Amino acid sequence: MEVKLDQIDKNLEKLNSFFNDKNLKISNKILNKSEQIIKLVNNKKPIYKRKHFWDFLGVLLLLIALVLLNWEHVKFYLLYILRLLVILVSYFYDLTKFYQNNCLILNPYYRAITRFDPKTCQYSCGKTNQKNFLKQFNSEDMRSLFDKIVYDADVPVVVNNEITDWKLSSMKFQDLINDYVNNGDLIQDEHLCFFDLNIEQKSKSNVFFLKEIEKYDNFSVFWENCAKTSSKKLKKLIQRPKFLPSNLELASNSWVFVSKNINSQFVNVPVSLRINIFCQINGNSKIRISPTNECQKYCKSKSLTLRTGQLLIYTDMWNIEFKPINNETKENIAITLLAQ
Repeated sequence: MEVKLDQIDKNLEKLNSFFNDKNLKISNKILNKSEQIIKLVNNKKPIYKRKHFWDFLGVLLLLIALVLLNWEHVKFYLLYILRLLVILVSYFYDLTKFYQNNCLILNPYYRAITRFDPKTCQYSCGKTNQKNFLKQFNSEDMRSLFDKIVYDADVPVVVNNEITDWKLSSMKFQDLINDYVNNGDLIQDEHLCFFDLNIEQKSKSNVFFLKEIEKYDNFSVFWENCAKTSSKKLKKLIQRPKFLPSNLELASNSWVFVSKNINSQFVNVPVSLRINIFCQINGNSKIRISPTNECQKYCKSKSLTLRTGQLLIYTDMWNIEFKPINNETKENIAITLLAQ
């Protein structure tokens, strides 16, 4: 029995050694073959890279040549694509806000999100508030009624006896210009963000033109004070309206409208903030007031004559146009103040 076990053990050892030697040879063969493949790939890789690089460079140069040879056609299609993009974007954002004029494509389907819904329009123009529409109030009475009538109900009103204490109320246009140009900090063209006039301007400088404007018998000019220097000039000539509640402050921006002995067309008064105050400093003006697009179904347009010393207070629910009434003996001076 022991002899048989020894024989079996020897046979198992031989079998084990056989498989170990055989696997080692196979493994060595696989490793050798792998090394050969890696060396082959490494030798061909730079050639492969160089070949594709020159192919890519050749195609790129060919495309550039085609673009240059057909630049007008390429330019046409590029502009075409850009115009399409502008139209698509205009459905979601009003791009004309970046410019003073509507120089970009006007999208008639664009509707800005506002606070004016049908209920707000009906409330403002209903029977309850119509009795106060363009009604005249004294400045003292307006203090207690401002929130209820103007701020909450969006009803435009006229205020008397407010600007009598203002230094600006006793000034002529030339006095105003002298104060702007000669006193304190000098006004530069860039301090007047928007400047428009009805006569040919010989000088390239708007400020220099204002100095020379007294030489003209009739003119119409208006501008926006949007810089600190020009805004401070005007604020020194006026006072904070007494009827404004403590939670509202005058904005830095303001508008100045001046004309003399001229029959001009109606001028749109820009509205940019919740509360707007059109102040008739000298002369008289014809005013047209109309509701915004959202409220046109519920509110009617009206007109009035604003006289010297009167203020028209209105919210951003209304659009205002004014036309100076021709007066040979007086200049027409008006300003628009904004509050927020």
